[in-house]
Amino acid sequence: MYISSLRINGYRNFSDQIIEFNDGTNIIIGPNNGGKSNILRSLRLIFEPHCRFRRMSINDFHKPVSLEDLKSHSPQIIVSAKLKPSRNINNEFDDDFRLIRMWLTKLEEDYEACISYVFKLPSSYEDEYLSALASVENEMDAWSIIEQSFLRRYKYY
Repeated sequence: MYISSLRINGYRNFSDQIIEFNDGTNIIIGPNNGGKSNILRSLRLIFEPHCRFRRMSINDFHKPVSLEDLKSHSPQIIVSAKLKPSRNINNEFDDDFRLIRMWLTKLEEDYEACISYVFKLPSSYEDEYLSALASVENEMDAWSIIEQSFLRRYKYY
């Protein structure tokens, strides 16, 4: 099996990006500060359950967000990977299907699975969040309130 695509939403320098991968070896190239390391970090969020980076800081959120967006709903981070069977028989193992059976989205010979990491404010705190940000006048103050009052309440799923 291989990762066929990776969707990164709201994480670091990615507002909403889908990255396609090929079966076999993939090479990630790009300029400095282009997000290459953040692609690898986002994969770690999904595939390393005890990864020390699972608990996000305020700097892990994609910051170029409008004040209107911050006032309308709490920011969240979503990283999803789609897995597909490899065409190379040497890359397929009998245990692959059993390993991903809980994440299957297409149950056929050419199966597809999706595994996600979601870091968000539980809905039980959303009204309090909206009230706290109602009178905020700029993005910097909004992010400061999120960090001081709400970040500790965020959960990952």
